[in-house]
Amino acid sequence: MSNFHGLPAEYLAAKFIGPKRTLELDDVDCLWAARGILGEGGPHVDDETMGAYLWAILRRCLLMPNTLSYGAMWQEFSQPINPKWRADGKFCKPGGAYCGRAECDPSRLARRERFASMHWDKIPTQIAGHVLAFGMGLIYAPKITEIKQVKISNWASYPGVEEKFPWGLDIGGEWFFEDQNLLDGDIKSQVIQ
Repeated sequence: MSNFHGLPAEYLAAKFIGPKRTLELDDVDCLWAARGILGEGGPHVDDETMGAYLWAILRRCLLMPNTLSYGAMWQEFSQPINPKWRADGKFCKPGGAYCGRAECDPSRLARRERFASMHWDKIPTQIAGHVLAFGMGLIYAPKITEIKQVKISNWASYPGVEEKFPWGLDIGGEWFFEDQNLLDGDIKSQVIQ
């Protein structure tokens, strides 16, 4: 693992193994995850919800046939840090599908810009510590994903999401679920040196 939050090279890292790819997270991946968690869950998000966010994106990243890094998957998937939802992005730029609507009002645009450019020293300690521990393999797949045999690869809080995806479960006010037929198999992690 390279440049993992300034930790010595001999520090533990995690290798996340899926049926199609294997990932080791670096500092950039973890920073994007921390930014996404802060944007999605706020500064006081609980550990259970953070774990659900982290593992949902990891499953999606490892089980879908793509080549996005973990950090890039966070940017693609999490609206608060997604470049498509910024002032000059596909959805909010003049002529974009949501330009002039509430989804692209100036306060939301400023919030997204703030999250997407946030440095580690501005990330709440609880979030930074949780994300870094995850990247080092110290946070295992949450038991919540075993409830009702639920595997998570998405979350939402819009009205009616529970009816649309009834096989999901509520974690911290978000509805977590598997939203598409992902590849067979699942992920595991191993701590490496």
